[in-house]
Amino acid sequence: MSRIPNKTQLVELQKKYKTHERIGEALGGVPAYLVSYWMRKKSVPKISEPKFSRYQIQSLWEETGSDAKAGGGLGISKAAFYRWRRVYGLTERPKVLKLHQLDLGIGSPRREAYRKSTVLEQVLTEKLKGKELQVGEKVEIFPDRGAVWFSPEELPDWPEVERPYPVNLFEFFNPLTRSGSGTVRGEEKIDGRVLSAGDGVFHQLLFEQRLPRPFELVGIAGHHHTALSGFGALVFPTERERLAEGYPLSLTIPKVYQVVLTGELPFGTTVADLVLLLQNRIPPHWNSHSVVEFLGEGVDCLSPEERFGLANLAGELHLQTVLVAAQMPVEKEARIGDWKVERLEFDLSNVDPGVCHYPQGLVGEPLSGRLGWPVERVFIGGCQSGNLEDLETVARLLENRMIDDGVELSIFPASRTVYRKALRKGVLDTLVGAGAYIFPPGSSPVSWSGKIFATTDRACLEHLHPQDVWTGSFLTGLAAALTGKLTDPRSLFR
Repeated sequence: MSRIPNKTQLVELQKKYKTHERIGEALGGVPAYLVSYWMRKKSVPKISEPKFSRYQIQSLWEETGSDAKAGGGLGISKAAFYRWRRVYGLTERPKVLKLHQLDLGIGSPRREAYRKSTVLEQVLTEKLKGKELQVGEKVEIFPDRGAVWFSPEELPDWPEVERPYPVNLFEFFNPLTRSGSGTVRGEEKIDGRVLSAGDGVFHQLLFEQRLPRPFELVGIAGHHHTALSGFGALVFPTERERLAEGYPLSLTIPKVYQVVLTGELPFGTTVADLVLLLQNRIPPHWNSHSVVEFLGEGVDCLSPEERFGLANLAGELHLQTVLVAAQMPVEKEARIGDWKVERLEFDLSNVDPGVCHYPQGLVGEPLSGRLGWPVERVFIGGCQSGNLEDLETVARLLENRMIDDGVELSIFPASRTVYRKALRKGVLDTLVGAGAYIFPPGSSPVSWSGKIFATTDRACLEHLHPQDVWTGSFLTGLAAALTGKLTDPRSLFR
């Protein structure tokens, strides 16, 4: 320290570091008693901040609409949360709960819209009028939409022909290593036909356009095809050439299985923990030739972002495709022709935090068996947990907290839209104030050295080939960033 800080500097230091001990550390090891003396000498008022901010109280109130549930999220009683609401003037019940908001303007299906016991049969029979489906039967059918991934060099060669369905093109590159390609065709980008990695993650960009819609049949040539089924669309991988020429999809009617979810996820867990658990519960004969439909009251309780996250991560279950069907009634028995649909019932309240180690681990394992493992770098966001809802949760939990000195926390917003909204809401300011680094929308880490925890899914890791990475939910990642080791994220809510 070269000189004693003035009053303005002391006020700013107090806002940032809160305690005299941390202010002294920031000034190069000044004793706390000396900082206290300067504060009194220069008449710096003591900092007085409420235990819970308006942002924390309002966010939980809008998510749950319940004093008891919101209070549980902060570790306080129902009456105490009610008093905090009164302090901030939050007297009216939210008209639409974020936790249960299933309609994003996309025409989310009502229960009466389901006329078949499986979504696959409903989608295909509407296109194959009068035909009874049988598992194993081969059919050719035009999709409602196509989606194709391209490198910047390949995009200009996409043929301009008349097709019976629209095709969304995605130009992928890492914005951290390349600022732009210059090949995105302007008018088509404005129309939403061409999506660029410079604007965000592929499925996040489609999510923001409310695509694909419920009951659509989608053919995709690229990665993360299951991520597009979060609103109840039926998505199949196909060849780029078929979509380029406007040909129909060539399908073999797959076996269909259903996962019926009940209950609600406990505090401190996410859909990432659910998928890590299901990796050990899905029967072996549910394989890459199968379609799995998620339905039930547990699905209805998931937010739109959670349903998209579930659809994306469910690709790690090694199935042909999955779909997440909100508001779908659970029939006593479901059939497709002669095929009786097998079901797995699962109560979300039984989900515990989980992790998976890459590249050694093939399936998830309980976090409880890995507590204490050291972590040096944490990556949150990108293709998983880069949406606004998850970043808001991270910011809310980081208020009045600081990242561990030995940990680097990197945040990757999933799109420019997410980035701008987070900026306007003060989310990014809270993250940076807690010690996090914010990276460009749609980007991914360039360096994977050190002891890492990432919310990245396995499909992305297999393209990057890191050697020592723990994966799991963004809440587990945040708990590790605060402690420098794998820690139970439920401690964040106590």
